[in-house]
Amino acid sequence: MKTVATMMMSMSMLSSVAASLSPEDIHRCGCDGVLGETEYEFNGPDRQVTSGTICVEGAYMRGPMRFTDLETATIKNCGGVVTTSSWHYGISVERCLDVTITGTGENLVDHPYGFRLGGTLGVGGSTRAVSIDHVEIYRATFAGIMIKTDPSCDPSTWRENLVMDKVIVRDNLIHSTEEGEGMYIGYTFNLRELECDGVQTTVYPHFITNVLISNNVVSDTGADGIQLGQVDGNCVVEGNVISRFGRRPFVASYQQNGFQMNGRNAIVRNNTIVDGAGSGNGMIVFGDNQLVEKNTIIRPGANGIFTDSRPVPTAPGEGGLAQQLVSNTIIDAPEFGIKMYHRLTSDTASVIGNVIITSATDTGDKGIYIHSDSSANLVNNHIISRN
Repeated sequence: MKTVATMMMSMSMLSSVAASLSPEDIHRCGCDGVLGETEYEFNGPDRQVTSGTICVEGAYMRGPMRFTDLETATIKNCGGVVTTSSWHYGISVERCLDVTITGTGENLVDHPYGFRLGGTLGVGGSTRAVSIDHVEIYRATFAGIMIKTDPSCDPSTWRENLVMDKVIVRDNLIHSTEEGEGMYIGYTFNLRELECDGVQTTVYPHFITNVLISNNVVSDTGADGIQLGQVDGNCVVEGNVISRFGRRPFVASYQQNGFQMNGRNAIVRNNTIVDGAGSGNGMIVFGDNQLVEKNTIIRPGANGIFTDSRPVPTAPGEGGLAQQLVSNTIIDAPEFGIKMYHRLTSDTASVIGNVIITSATDTGDKGIYIHSDSSANLVNNHIISRN
């Protein structure tokens, strides 16, 4: 909550740092705070603006930006496109409650992305909610967008004390990541072993809920196109286009998938994935109760869709609720169109209405493979050979 005195002080600060933004610009963009052309960091308490609209001065090539200790805030461009030079990161967000980063601060007919970043857009430091839209990552040393707080010896980073309860990433353009993913959202592994104050300690990463990853274009990535981990419900991944993925992975022969997800209670639909490399699958899906439907996968590096249970269950029912693979189209997968290793589930998986087109003469070697410990209903699938 901003008092009148705080607002007066904020306006004074605006005038001191935003020489290139006119009062008309500030009024038009609705700025409560401004990060000027030559400024690097916007700390909410220091600026006495922890909520509201923070404008980043556009129409200049600038260095990286850091936003810290914000509550409910929107960060947007004002005065043109904000372009950062090539660096390890373009924007860093830390210790925030709920932040929106949007490149829609101006009506730019010739460029739909109001932020053009030459480095990673990173959200961490126990930030709890984030929304990102209309941002272009034109180059990154590692991942294009990275959203996660790694568990450490600090208890505030542990699963029981931290949840990201909103992650929205939509309408962005990400390309030319040198070694990493287009998007790296959520911790990869289910636990982490550390030595804390001389004691071996097992810590668990935070979950992510209320996830929407939609209408993004991701291309020419070093590793996976999109990697999404620790999902714990209400997750939709739809309408994304991923191409030329896994070209320069940071670990040779791994992390080359178009889309990878570890979690539960998710829908993955209407995505297009084209032109993988090496051992990468079009989609690799770990977890339970996932609906994968109406996706198109063309020329992956290995399998079209690969499902698995990790850790591997040892007793019936440990695999959780089964996955549903429905009405997907898979073209020219070098290995299987669908390969299901999701095992020992509490119910039966559905593999229904999928179309697999292959150049192989023996479609049995390129069609659908179901692990012996998996249970699946196969209905109305079509495996078509061109030969």
